Amino acid sequence: MNSFRMKYFIILGLLALFIFSDIFNFQKSKTKTLGESVDPLKNIRGVIVPHHDLADDLIISAINTIKEKNDYEKIIIIGPNHYYPESPTFMTTSVYKDYPLDTPLIEKLNEFNTDILFDRERMEKEHSIGIPIKYLREIFPQAEFCPLAISPHFNEVSLDKMAGLLKNNSSENTLYVLSEDFAHNLGGTEALQHNEESIKAISNFDIPKILSFDDKYLDSPVSTVLFLKIMKGYSAEKWTTLESTHGSIIVGEPDLNGTSYVSGVFSK
Repeated sequence: MNSFRMKYFIILGLLALFIFSDIFNFQKSKTKTLGESVDPLKNIRGVIVPHHDLADDLIISAINTIKEKNDYEKIIIIGPNHYYPESPTFMTTSVYKDYPLDTPLIEKLNEFNTDILFDRERMEKEHSIGIPIKYLREIFPQAEFCPLAISPHFNEVSLDKMAGLLKNNSSENTLYVLSEDFAHNLGGTEALQHNEESIKAISNFDIPKILSFDDKYLDSPVSTVLFLKIMKGYSAEKWTTLESTHGSIIVGEPDLNGTSYVSGVFSK
């Protein structure tokens, strides 16, 4: 091969390399423009887990999944007030068994005056708090907790005020836990269909739809709305479903009516 032909092929090769590089950079730029993929298990602000020991594997799995890429100093648990629903909208306590509590935050809740009840005895009986907190403490042993049980009685002003107070008085290392069971007293197939409707409403922040749900869909629509308002406040609006299941699947009895469960996370 003479020197002229060699130079020709070298120039041709360089030209091809230049064109390929331009195409690659364009595609890379296009990907960035459309939005780079973000790990949905990083920067998690909120998690939804059940509050039945029957679903303990789901609870533990969800919390362990979060722990892999996140750590928290404070954990706020929001759940329904099952046994004293006629109480003021919010119920908490300044002492909860032997758990370490976020005392400064709990003291700030006094600002709600007649709209909040401090009741250690009732809070310690409330399983929407008691079940998730024992798993959370095991997996996040250094965290301090703030338990909050929500009754069905509410108004938007109170929910907005509580969401703002919690956000404004929490550190960046705070995890919000919505302790929520989903469809009640349904067979597995119907319940899982209802789960999909509930997940869609939750992931879309469809508050009117959520407030229209009864216990065939959600345990506590009001708790869910408060949780979503907090997620909005943090711009943590990326939902990832971890699991959707039903008690009949867990116990291996397909014809059993029971409760359905969902776990999932909101991240930035």
